[in-house]
Amino acid sequence: MRKKEIIAYEEKLSKGPFTDEIKTTPFEDSFSDEEWEFFLKLLKKRNDTMPDSIDPDKILVG
Repeated sequence: MRKKEIIAYEEKLSKGPFTDEIKTTPFEDSFSDEEWEFFLKLLKKRNDTMPDSIDPDKILVG
């Protein structure tokens, strides 16, 4: 498994630029099932460390 490469790739993705485009990259297409599981766990871990989204009803304006 290419753990170091996948970790570096996930870190690069997390820095942006961000897009809503839905397709896999050639690197992602080369993942084995085990590598996909590892990559998804990294994404989930990063997502879990992000703050919850803002509740629009609690935004202060002024």
